[in-house]
Amino acid sequence: MRVTALNLPDPSGANIIKDLFNGAWCKGGRIGGVSMPPLSLMYALAAVTKDDTDARAVDAVQERLSGRKLLARLQGTELLIVHTSAYTLADDSRTLLDLRRALPDASVALFGNILPEQANSLIDQGAADFVCRQDPEATFAEMREHLVGRGRLAKPIAALHTRETPMPELRAATDLDSIRPPDRSKIAHLRYRNPLARHARWTTALTSRGCPFTCTFCNTPGYYKRRYRRHGTEYVIDELRAIARLGFREVFFRDDLFHAGAVKTLCEAMIRADLGLVWSCNHRVDTLDEETIRLMARAGCHTIKFGVESGDDEVLDAIGKPAHARALETFRLCRKYGIRTHAHLIIGLPGETREQMERTVAFLERLSPYTFTMGMFTPHPGSALHDQLKTAGTLVRGKWKERVEGNPSQVSDAELRALLRRTYLRFYLSPRRLAGYALDVRRIPDLAGAGTRLLRDFVGGQA
Repeated sequence: MRVTALNLPDPSGANIIKDLFNGAWCKGGRIGGVSMPPLSLMYALAAVTKDDTDARAVDAVQERLSGRKLLARLQGTELLIVHTSAYTLADDSRTLLDLRRALPDASVALFGNILPEQANSLIDQGAADFVCRQDPEATFAEMREHLVGRGRLAKPIAALHTRETPMPELRAATDLDSIRPPDRSKIAHLRYRNPLARHARWTTALTSRGCPFTCTFCNTPGYYKRRYRRHGTEYVIDELRAIARLGFREVFFRDDLFHAGAVKTLCEAMIRADLGLVWSCNHRVDTLDEETIRLMARAGCHTIKFGVESGDDEVLDAIGKPAHARALETFRLCRKYGIRTHAHLIIGLPGETREQMERTVAFLERLSPYTFTMGMFTPHPGSALHDQLKTAGTLVRGKWKERVEGNPSQVSDAELRALLRRTYLRFYLSPRRLAGYALDVRRIPDLAGAGTRLLRDFVGGQA
């Protein structure tokens, strides 16, 4: 059987990034043109691959494929696996309907962070035959085993939406180590863009799923039902060995919170394994002590991305992330051990004042990260804040995502955009930082290009 995992293109050609199971997170604007391997799709593809499988992967976003060129790559497909999200669902369903007319014999299995009624609508429209709304691996493996023709199964699958099973149970993997590692070999030839990567040959990985915290702006707690699961140390080390064998020299761990509760154990194992890989990850400022940061540096970590979110204690308390007090010390310790830091910040949160936003901008200067991003608040479907705003009747559907009708903060949209532009330009055009970046251009392949794109967006006034 020929199985193709397809990262669907955006009709406008936008750089949609949906590499994580809980949805699309960015269109690629104002973050240096970053692109990510479709990691979740590679997990799903590995799960359905058997000895008799002709497994293929097509990243239409990265390869800029559409129309006839895309169809040519999909010819002969018997099972098409696609990842969607609440943000991209409307465009994805239209694209799938067009593809199905040209691929009449292919079954379509789709997974993603969508509502039950959306899953059933996709099936009713004919855009998909099967939909899984949580960890797809075990469900898709069972589906593959019992697939007997286009859209037909020999037996019902408990966690799979079909015409016959419109309200299946949700089933999450209890033992992550039972999941087959993602099949990166099918996309290893593609070159993705990461402005902070030290090597051109880099890839992504997960050591866990979910998050033990419950920040109200984030949809991870909702998607994973507040469950946090971790791979075992040996599983991660074996996967890193496979990554090194494919010729990669660097890994960006995409966990919401890198190997929470067992970072030291994993770092010690990475040091013993001596795989020659460097890496970066995401973490919180209030969960790392000095010994852990020291071990991370020894194990090859060169950058940690922190969700700082705000420099105002009242705002942080309101979104369930009271971590402000530890931030300065954590950033200092990272500098002490040679780990670069990235700070992500949000402005425009419900009820936020101009004074609170200015405190965030001032706090950014005190933190002095190597890089930062700042975004206007987005009500992510599945997050507690999204649900609150929806209940209040203040959400309207935009072209790409839901937005708040009437800014939920106490600052206008125009003022928010002006504050964003001013903060980016002041930070990235500082002579001290420009001098530091100039020294690093040789060592970080995408840094110069990222800087050019960022300045184009903000100096050109497109922000």
